[in-house]
Amino acid sequence: MYFSLPKFLNLIFVLGTVYLFAQSNLAPSWTPLLLLLPMLLLVSGTHASLGAVLTTRALVPLSAGLFMMALYDAMPLLLGGGEDFMTIANFGFAEPDPSVINFEADSFYLEAVSVLYAMFSGFLLFKGLDDLGELREALVEEATCIGSIEKYSDIILKCQETSDCKQLSNQLRDLLRDYVQRVIEFVKNGPTAENDVVISKATAVVVQIVPKTDVANNAQAAILNAFDELARARSRRSRAMGNRLPPMVMTFLLLMSISMVMPFFGAPVDGFSTNHIYIFLMTCCFTFVFMLLLDLNDPFDGYWQISMAPFEEIRRRLA
Repeated sequence: MYFSLPKFLNLIFVLGTVYLFAQSNLAPSWTPLLLLLPMLLLVSGTHASLGAVLTTRALVPLSAGLFMMALYDAMPLLLGGGEDFMTIANFGFAEPDPSVINFEADSFYLEAVSVLYAMFSGFLLFKGLDDLGELREALVEEATCIGSIEKYSDIILKCQETSDCKQLSNQLRDLLRDYVQRVIEFVKNGPTAENDVVISKATAVVVQIVPKTDVANNAQAAILNAFDELARARSRRSRAMGNRLPPMVMTFLLLMSISMVMPFFGAPVDGFSTNHIYIFLMTCCFTFVFMLLLDLNDPFDGYWQISMAPFEEIRRRLA
């Protein structure tokens, strides 16, 4: 699901750049189509993950940068003027003269917005990494608790191999397997309250076990303690799952990104210039930051995804 957005953005930017290149003489119109070739890896089973990372990390920023650079170069034609120096700054005047009207932002404005952008992007990156770490720790703690319950239940079964104990142990393993399966599924479907019921049922099963040795008694106490820790870990995980980057701050960051790129469009277009390079590089950097933030905002997809391998291993043992 995560990679559908980068693929869509990459396709839109590439097709838009093809059209803009066809309107100007910046480069052959087929050149941007090369950025679609790495996306073919997404449909291959072996290199699908590589194609996903390339799409997110490289293709979308590059295609966005090329699109904005081509938009700047084709602006005179899009504004309906045949003059090379036709820009947004002088559009609509009978005799456009860049020396008379200049909408380019001064250095103070760009420096001020750059500082604000650095502050907001730094805040979002810090919060995203902190939320990701909190969720990862909660999942590790949850998996550790389940592993401890499984280990101590095996100890009880070895100490007293009675038919009743075996039956209760099998019930406990079935409930643990059900719990683990639900945790794995919540990655796709979101958290549910049904695992609270599973914890209650599993605790009731453990209470029914009558330990006949000190080792079994200590193991039973350890299991009940592990269930308390499991409930707390599950609450931490559910709370961490609800953490998301503030949409309003993300929107404000997007507006600042646009406000730092658009002033370059007020400069005259007279052949390839440093403005083309500035627009390309700034758009690439801003897009890369946004893709990184979107990546952090979805902890189970993308480059920063949290691995569910511990739960997969426990499910395999309980099978």
